[in-house]
Amino acid sequence: MTEVIPRGKLTIDEHVDRIKRCLEKTRESIFQTVITIKKCKDDLGDDVFQNEISTRLGMSPSTLNRWLSIGSSQFVLENKENLPSTFSSLYDLTLLEKKYVEFYGETKSGENLQKLIETGKIGITSYQSDVRELLRSIELKIKNRSKRSREERIVGLVGGKVEENTQTTTLKKLIESGSKFRSFVVVLPTVLINRWGDSGVTELDIIEEFPLHEIRTPSISEVVTMLMVVPMNRINVGMKVITSFGFTYRDMFVPPQHWDQYHLMKNEMVILRSERGIGTPKTKHIPSTETEDVVDWVTTNCKSPYCLVFDSIKRDGWVNVTNVS
Repeated sequence: MTEVIPRGKLTIDEHVDRIKRCLEKTRESIFQTVITIKKCKDDLGDDVFQNEISTRLGMSPSTLNRWLSIGSSQFVLENKENLPSTFSSLYDLTLLEKKYVEFYGETKSGENLQKLIETGKIGITSYQSDVRELLRSIELKIKNRSKRSREERIVGLVGGKVEENTQTTTLKKLIESGSKFRSFVVVLPTVLINRWGDSGVTELDIIEEFPLHEIRTPSISEVVTMLMVVPMNRINVGMKVITSFGFTYRDMFVPPQHWDQYHLMKNEMVILRSERGIGTPKTKHIPSTETEDVVDWVTTNCKSPYCLVFDSIKRDGWVNVTNVS
């Protein structure tokens, strides 16, 4: 029996065709956007791109950088006809690409990513959850490999080295040299508090930008401690960074109390104490949040070697890390 379609209405096939054309236009628009954003950054430079362009577009720097990540991904651009067209899925694919490079190396990462397409694990209809499952899988492989490597370099057993002399260096150099530390003091600068505190910046983003976890000693049989100095009204950022660095929050040091009622604190500086493992501090007081005082407390209560992050001090047994590379 022939289907009768009322005048002015479309058939099922016509509706499907129209939707497919719209989806294809959406795909083309997204990829044109990422290419345009990348060209903007290449032409104007990083400072203008991060500041003026972000402001004029009404887009946070973190969101703008996610678009840039997609436009800078060789894997995404070379396989766009076989990839999902949603912004979130494409960005997660750039994270997956970085993790594949980290695990397989530059040479092998490409062919292993292609296998995901060939085997149907990634396709044009893939959901963000599908990509994130692949991301979790490769992160677990990296974590397990890193754990095995750290166990083989346990201080005092096999390989690895600890830094005992005062010096100022970069995180990259410490990672490359295999240096490990048992105690950290982190003085978060305002610029990082603002950037890492952005809701668009995830813990994974922080790990990629500043992989502090790579210079911790293995916490299999000993305590690794970190004290972090942050303003009271940005404790949420401190908690995010603590988790990103691979520590567990324990408690905090607060300013001296001079009142007999609950008091609203906003800009006062506090010290967050976190650990891997569980330790018992010898003393429960720190005179102030000045770096000298925090370093003194860590020297007294925690095991060496020591690492001061985003600040510097001249002290035997302490290494200062001021930036990534």
